[in-house]
Amino acid sequence: MLYSSSKNFVFVHVWKTAGESIVEALRGYCDPLFRSRVATKLLRESPELLARNIGWQPYLVHGQHLMARDIRGIMPDGTFDKAYSFGFVRNPWDWTVSAYHYARQTRANPDHKIVQKFNGLRDYVLYREENFLRLQSSFLFDENDRQMVTKIGRFESLSEDIAEISKALNLNIALPKRNVSSRSRDWRSYYDDDTYDRVAHMYRKDIELLGYTP
Repeated sequence: MLYSSSKNFVFVHVWKTAGESIVEALRGYCDPLFRSRVATKLLRESPELLARNIGWQPYLVHGQHLMARDIRGIMPDGTFDKAYSFGFVRNPWDWTVSAYHYARQTRANPDHKIVQKFNGLRDYVLYREENFLRLQSSFLFDENDRQMVTKIGRFESLSEDIAEISKALNLNIALPKRNVSSRSRDWRSYYDDDTYDRVAHMYRKDIELLGYTP
């Protein structure tokens, strides 16, 4: 996630939705701890308790993929609500394929060694059903399914939504490419009917809240 007190924005980072590109584009507008790559690396590698005890900004920097409800709770009262907050989401089937490929190609990914043993996307989906199923909507909605952020952008309309956010923040945001998964096929070609239906079931709340079509 990112926070800028001068530009008054909060970026909620949902993984595999162009988040690293957005971080790279906006880092320079942020407060020093968020702006410094060295500070970010050190804090993320430090124990959570240490970051928490240093202060609320180090605690936020420590959590790369914090949910909006957690960010709001860590920030001083009213800070989150007064800011322009935003995050991006992605078609759940495409999101799953991207996460699968990224885990396969990235040694630092905690699932890398496990995913290397899979025969294909179906094995990954079965694994996700049993292990750490995180909804995209959980990053951006509260416990009562109420939207917490000012703007939810879509990976599918990234350029248009970034332009809207740029206008709202009075910034000229140019996105570099970062953490792109190495795949050449359309996401639809990875699915058989059963695997497609499993993803639809796993992410049924995302499909409903975020307006994707099964």
